[in-house]
Amino acid sequence: MAEFDTKSQRMLNSLESGINSLTITDEETSASKLEATGRYRVLRLLSTRSKPIDRLPIENEKVGIVLDVETTGLNSQTDDVIELGMIKFIYRDCGEISDVIGIFEELNEPRQPVPDFITKLTKITNEMLRGKKICIAAVNEFIVNADLIIAHNAAFDRPFCENLSDEFSRKKWACSMNEVKWSDHGFESLKLKYLLVDLGYFYGTHRALDDTYAVLKLLSTQLPDKQETGLAQLLEFSNRTTVLIRAIQFPYKYKDNLKQRGYKWCENNENEKFWWTEVSLDKKDDELRFLKQDKFNYKVEPKLTTISALERYKSWQKLP
Repeated sequence: MAEFDTKSQRMLNSLESGINSLTITDEETSASKLEATGRYRVLRLLSTRSKPIDRLPIENEKVGIVLDVETTGLNSQTDDVIELGMIKFIYRDCGEISDVIGIFEELNEPRQPVPDFITKLTKITNEMLRGKKICIAAVNEFIVNADLIIAHNAAFDRPFCENLSDEFSRKKWACSMNEVKWSDHGFESLKLKYLLVDLGYFYGTHRALDDTYAVLKLLSTQLPDKQETGLAQLLEFSNRTTVLIRAIQFPYKYKDNLKQRGYKWCENNENEKFWWTEVSLDKKDDELRFLKQDKFNYKVEPKLTTISALERYKSWQKLP
């Protein structure tokens, strides 16, 4: 038995030595050989700490920011931001992403202790946050020249960011989760981690800056069945003007009719509950005719709000 253990240890040592001696080229060659068999799929570690280039946009270039927040919970009215990560980059309207020109990453001590499940998810502890505060002046300076801010689930991130600084409320926002039709291109999930896996990548812990690098990689990659990037499709949607329709006091017994049509339920507060949908301008009249069908006996006038990238994903409390 001892002899067997010794031989096994020698084999493990030999294998470990071989792995450690591999160069990046060797690793990629080995990965390609495995994939070529058709029996393996190799995930590459996403590089998440590239050094930004110090330059300004030139003609026909714009400035975008991808951001992510880690928080103490899901409610922007009662929970706090504990980490803000942002990447500033140059892009063109065609969807081409060129240089990363800025990186922002700061921690923030919340008013209440970080819940255990948040620490388990992010690895951010109360000790790491003690005495930390996000510098709002630095945040404002970082986003001042941004033409567009992107988040993966912007409806979550935007309200938290606007709680930090009013400057976020004056920016156009877009959502990499909802403004690209990922399922139409063969992706099976809208979760960031799984979208990256479908592209052949994985990345480390669930931290704000790592997530922003993942989003940037996602948007810069050409869609599998299209001659355009994810960013190009996002920009096309983001530039649209739509109508937000809030069906207040709609008869409860017809809720399934609304669900089938794509409406979502919102409880803004105890006194304001409604079904809502967002449609293009040319479909507004069709949607109102649907709501006013005789069978629904819906007598309340729906609340209509015109939405552009300046208003999209704001908290309900801040919408007119």
